[in-house]
Amino acid sequence: MTSSMPWFRMYHEFATDPKVQMLSEVDQRRFIMLLCLKCCNGDVTLQCNEIAFQLRVTETEWQATKTRLIDKGLIDEDGQPEAWDKRQYVSDSSAARVRKHREKVKRYSNVTETKSNAVDTDTDTDTDKKEGDKPPVKAQRFSPPTNSDVMNYFVEQGLPFGDAGNEADKYCDFYASKNWHVGKNKMKDWKSACRNWKRRMQENETSKRDIAPSASDRISAALKSRGLQ
Repeated sequence: MTSSMPWFRMYHEFATDPKVQMLSEVDQRRFIMLLCLKCCNGDVTLQCNEIAFQLRVTETEWQATKTRLIDKGLIDEDGQPEAWDKRQYVSDSSAARVRKHREKVKRYSNVTETKSNAVDTDTDTDTDKKEGDKPPVKAQRFSPPTNSDVMNYFVEQGLPFGDAGNEADKYCDFYASKNWHVGKNKMKDWKSACRNWKRRMQENETSKRDIAPSASDRISAALKSRGLQ
């Protein structure tokens, strides 16, 4: 016995089947409505007056349509679609699929919960690895700067363009002669060395100004040397 279903299979051959195409559009629509009624009512046989009411037509109009559908081999004398059980599968009912899906989800949930509740056999007393420890960062290999790199950095540090170029040449020549070592250690940060270079350069200029005699001192010394003072 075929129970009611929420939907039924509609095959694309409906659009090209000569038996269907020879029907009027009205009869085609009524045939589709009859398939819907079959889907809703299962094996229940509907009387002609019930079918006519569902199609919103008179019994006379339904009887005429019924005769044409029977002649085309689309329905039987009881108004039942031909080959219905052959084209509509029992597996088309969604209840079994839904039940199977829910059981699968339940089984998966149980497996997941079991895994999450498994006893952690790892010890937390490992003294070699501390929580929050990060892997050691590999030191980057030093790469000597070019003269242009140094000059541009000196400009960034406030040196005039001409002075920056001259100091960059001195800087690179000096450290290249020392194989880019600062003291006994290999240079790690050439920019830091640039800042130190600029600082020493400014300190030297300040010392020279402090040591150099003023203009008045030079004039006084000249006068003394000539016996004029």
